Amino acid sequence: MMVTAVEQLYQRHIQPISAIQQLQLLALISQQLAMSQAAKPKPSRMDLKEFFQHCDSRELGIEPEWQEHLAVIQQSKSTGQSWNSLESL
Repeated sequence: MMVTAVEQLYQRHIQPISAIQQLQLLALISQQLAMSQAAKPKPSRMDLKEFFQHCDSRELGIEPEWQEHLAVIQQSKSTGQSWNSLESL
């Protein structure tokens, strides 16, 4: 049976310490996690705009209209070339 990195950390460093020390360690880890999550600001509208502009500049071609996507999906279903067509078996 493979021992994960977390299990190794527990066996080497956490298990040997007292129950009170384990609780203190857990509280410290929880506090650090909460602080790290709170420190991450939500992206601004400008950040999102820059992100999507970067994505648009990276992609080549033109995105087909939704009706074209639906036609390809329907063709695939009707010819048996999709996983959805297996549901009817």
